Amino acid sequence: MQHSKSTFIHSLLLLSFLCLHGIASATEIVRFNVKYYDSAQDTVIDHILDIELFDNTTPLTTANFLNYVNAGKYDGLLVNRSQIGFIIQAGRYTFRPVTPTSFLRPINEGTGLELVPLESSSPIKSEFNLTSITNVRGTLAMALLSHDPNSATNEWFINLNDNSPNLDNQNGGFTVFGRVIDNGMNLADEISLFPILSVAVDVLGPDFADLPVGNPPPFGTGILEENLIIVNSATASIQRPVLIINPDATPLPLDVSGDATGSLQFFTLTNTGNQALTVTPIVDNLSAELTLETDNCSGVTLDPISINPVSSCDISIRFIAATTSIITDALDISYFFNTDNYTKTLNLRAEGVPATAVLDVSRVSLAFLQTDLTATRSKTITIRNKGGAALTINSITSDNTDYTFDNAGCTTATVLALDETCDLVISFSPTTQATITGNIDISTTAGNASVQLGGVGVDPVLLVSSTVDFGTTILSQPILKSLVVANDGAAGLLLTTFEITGTDADTFSFTSNCPDAAINANGFCLINITFTPTSIGTKTATLTINSNDADNPQAIIALTGSVADLNSSDGNIAFANTVVGDPASTRVLTLENLGGGSITINSITVSGTDANLFSFDSAGCAMNSTLGS
Repeated sequence: MQHSKSTFIHSLLLLSFLCLHGIASATEIVRFNVKYYDSAQDTVIDHILDIELFDNTTPLTTANFLNYVNAGKYDGLLVNRSQIGFIIQAGRYTFRPVTPTSFLRPINEGTGLELVPLESSSPIKSEFNLTSITNVRGTLAMALLSHDPNSATNEWFINLNDNSPNLDNQNGGFTVFGRVIDNGMNLADEISLFPILSVAVDVLGPDFADLPVGNPPPFGTGILEENLIIVNSATASIQRPVLIINPDATPLPLDVSGDATGSLQFFTLTNTGNQALTVTPIVDNLSAELTLETDNCSGVTLDPISINPVSSCDISIRFIAATTSIITDALDISYFFNTDNYTKTLNLRAEGVPATAVLDVSRVSLAFLQTDLTATRSKTITIRNKGGAALTINSITSDNTDYTFDNAGCTTATVLALDETCDLVISFSPTTQATITGNIDISTTAGNASVQLGGVGVDPVLLVSSTVDFGTTILSQPILKSLVVANDGAAGLLLTTFEITGTDADTFSFTSNCPDAAINANGFCLINITFTPTSIGTKTATLTINSNDADNPQAIIALTGSVADLNSSDGNIAFANTVVGDPASTRVLTLENLGGGSITINSITVSGTDANLFSFDSAGCAMNSTLGS
């Protein structure tokens, strides 16, 4: 009865896990037929690589991928990038040789070419934030252009390792939309170990700096199809079951060496494919310290969980450690659908530990890289007891006040039993622009440990002119000037507020293209300020900019402008009656600047019906003469 309850709980936990990751309805399966040279058989061999797509959680990405598959665009696909322990990548080029002896050549060499860039469709929107599936080993994700999370088109890659700390946190996150089925990662790992053809860069360009070759061509010869890793064909809507084991590739619980009881781990098996599967009898070929204790799966038929969500079975493995060492082993679980046979390998890792307490810290160093002086970065380390006796934490200290820690989970006097853990959150809040180092020292009854810390404090630098002078204008004639706001520092500059104040603040206004987000290092934006006077005189105001520049958080810019107004001593000039032929009658007109700025006289003219009867002497008001305020 107790065992049934355990099985039920494991089934519920697995169902929760599958629903959380959105893969309970992942029934779309694509099959790649991959060929490359097999040195053991001295010939080119075809291999099958099946991919299960997460169409339930990444519908846009999955549909985009299937469009390429169904259009035949991935047939003849070249695996053009391989980096050991990181990724293998394809989707950008196809290789279509005219003859088996056709050399691989770049697209710009003219006619008869075989290397063809894949014609891509429009980019799709990133779905990374819509799913909790991360870039762990065995997952399939879309490649992106730098600094553009919505640029996925035709290129994809397979994660060879847990790349989530890196790929989940750059460029908006790389959307995971599928995973390799069964033991397909053995094939991916084999490809990643192939040599890289360094001369490919000289022949084909920088896209081929990491081109893997299964059979390197002799020096000085061309690259043939038999040298490459090619996806012969890609086929969608494959009908087959998919066996999932949970947990998968998880270390077994620690066991104290010499303890006859050992530790027990249950594993739940389900089917996320689109056809029912039957588990063949499981053969216990494990090492002496590992035993298949419970087998409720051999001969069991599992429906797809999309049809029957509670269809599952479980097995358990007991580990009895004979020594203080690490044991790795594998249990092959075979299953079939109709006449098709498949195998899923459960990789096991077990560790025997001593009866005494053993301090284990997950990280011996932490790098915080560049951090704004006004910001804080945090990282977590885990303290673990890998021994049979209890471990007590005596103290945790920091030797640099720029590094602090939250020890809510790892307080002084915390006691950890075998395999128990607690988390310590370490925060970096730099106070100076410099490289800052420190140590977190951990003292326990099982010994001491020190975590080395390093980070760089950086600060944004607000660079802006201290004045904006609009010169002189006339009433109701606006003047526009642009003020450049630049970031001369290494950290992001965040402009929090803009405000114009002062006696004449209402005569100045502004618009801005400055972002709500931070201005990058060496970046800038513009504030467009308009001076629109409504009365004469000199006008002044102050523009205040607040930012996260620790040394200069507030920039004050003086705004000034003048309004000129020309006044004459007489609005109308009347001349006395004058007898024809007598000397001309004269009058004096005085021009005066009543405004706050200088006035330049551009011209003086007489106009009207009888303009020819009037003349003037402008010696005192010559062209281009200036009247001060």
